[in-house]
Amino acid sequence: MKFKQALRKSIYCGDKSGMKKLTLVYVILLCSVACNAQRVNFQGTWQYTATGTEFTLNLIQKGSALSGYHYAVWLNGNRIDASADSTDIIISGNINPSNEALIIFRSSYSNTKGKVRLTKLSPSKIKWEIVKRPSGEYYLPDVAILVKQ
Repeated sequence: MKFKQALRKSIYCGDKSGMKKLTLVYVILLCSVACNAQRVNFQGTWQYTATGTEFTLNLIQKGSALSGYHYAVWLNGNRIDASADSTDIIISGNINPSNEALIIFRSSYSNTKGKVRLTKLSPSKIKWEIVKRPSGEYYLPDVAILVKQ
């Protein structure tokens, strides 16, 4: 009870030390909320290459919304799973505050959809991991580390 009375007195009677403490608490809370509200940046062109395989993601980010398209070449060019052009949006989803994005993608090879988790590993690397495979044939990696171009 004495604490509440002292707090009221420091706030209402012009005691600046109590007000400074409250102001500091509010500033810390606001900074913490603002930091958590910031989203990870996935925008840009990301690429993965391995023997006989090339996989490129082009991502557009607006707030927490993510969209874009992919281009994948497999089996030394014998299989291509790619968007017709940059206006053919075949990736869409949302970014969550834990450095991840859950997105739906469409395989251009079979025109079937799957779900992938993108994880931001560093400013220049993301992890692509299919969590639900498309029902049809597709030529995209199940897991890949992509580098920003």
